[in-house]
Amino acid sequence: MKNTFKNENAVGVVIGRFQVAELHQGHINYIKFVLNQHHDMNIMLLGLAPTKATKRNPLDFDSRRRMIEEAFPGKFTIMYQNDLPDDKEWANAVIKNIAPIAGNRDIVLYGGRDNSLNYFPDNVKVVIYEPTVYLPDNGTEQRIIAGKQVKGTKDWRLGCLYATQNRYDTVFPTVDCAIFDDNTYEYLYLAKKEKEKKLRFVGGFADPRRDTSFEIQQDEKQAKKQILK
Repeated sequence: MKNTFKNENAVGVVIGRFQVAELHQGHINYIKFVLNQHHDMNIMLLGLAPTKATKRNPLDFDSRRRMIEEAFPGKFTIMYQNDLPDDKEWANAVIKNIAPIAGNRDIVLYGGRDNSLNYFPDNVKVVIYEPTVYLPDNGTEQRIIAGKQVKGTKDWRLGCLYATQNRYDTVFPTVDCAIFDDNTYEYLYLAKKEKEKKLRFVGGFADPRRDTSFEIQQDEKQAKKQILK
């Protein structure tokens, strides 16, 4: 641990995402560390991403709030904090969010090693929590494992329905090109996909996971097979 201290007249603020189905031991150790500082009041700030139900941020605020309250009933005032692209703006937004609750008391912020913690003003105390033991069951691994499991319970199916109904529509960028042989525009080149009977403009979907640009990425031999006059 670094910069640890006790201040009973301060407000302890825990900052985290906690995007897990259940708090793992690393989370529990972190939260207990803050509670052991015996602050006059404790606030939990849960990060809120601008997009809903993504791989990195699959859970909404309310589901995580209930998880924290179940594990640590009555220990925290739980609030959300919108993520911002600029670290300095985010730090200012955090202070503005908690200042009305903190009142005249000192503010002590707790978080992991994050560059955004460097942007808080000097009158705000920042504690960097450093776990002493490596725990393999971190949030990222928990989400990956959960994404590969299929369960047969009603609650699991309801969870899948909730997730799909509360995410933003997926947008796939597409590119279609009208290709002519020369400036006379006498011939228009069209393409036909395998197992399809109809012709189409050359193009298709762009996959952000694999494609680095909107250009057609295939060898010349393959292109000649697909393009028809």
